[in-house]
Amino acid sequence: MTKTTPFAGTRGGILVGTVVVGIIAFEIRTVLGMLFGMDVPLEPYAIAVLVVLGVFTFLADVLGRLPERAKRSE
Repeated sequence: MTKTTPFAGTRGGILVGTVVVGIIAFEIRTVLGMLFGMDVPLEPYAIAVLVVLGVFTFLADVLGRLPERAKRSE
């Protein structure tokens, strides 16, 4: 008898989480400008946010698949 799970192993949650965190990061830039008077330039801020989110998304994907790979090798 094979072990099956009822859920497909997709990465949709990582995509949604990345988008939500990206929107929150952009709104933090808006709050810094409106409440504290700090003018943060868009291009460097956006590039930095994308790089940080990309690294965390990559790590979440790789580390999330480690238990799955361990099960396959058994």
